[in-house]
Amino acid sequence: AITRLGADGALDDILATLPRIREVALSADGNKVAFIATDLSFFPEQLAAYVYDRTTGAVEAVTTGEFTNPVQLEISADGNHVFWRQAGTGPI
Repeated sequence: AITRLGADGALDDILATLPRIREVALSADGNKVAFIATDLSFFPEQLAAYVYDRTTGAVEAVTTGEFTNPVQLEISADGNHVFWRQAGTGPI
C-alpha cells in the first residue's frame, strides 16, 4: 500500500511553493541535469528551463521571457547547451 506523506494536508502549503518538474535530460558524463519546471517566482504555471550542475550544486536558468509548450528537452554531451522544441498550439 502507498501512504501519502502529509495525508492530513500538513505539507500542502510547502508543496504549493515547489516547482513542478516536467521534463529532465542528463549530460553524457552525468554532471549536468537540464530540466523544465514551473517558475513560481514569477507567474503560476509559467515554465522555465534550468541546468543543475551536480558538481557545484549551482542551478542556472537558461530561458527568459515567454517559454510555452516546450517538448523533447535535450542537453549536449558536455552539458553546455540545452535544446528543446516548441510545440505549436495554433493552426498550421
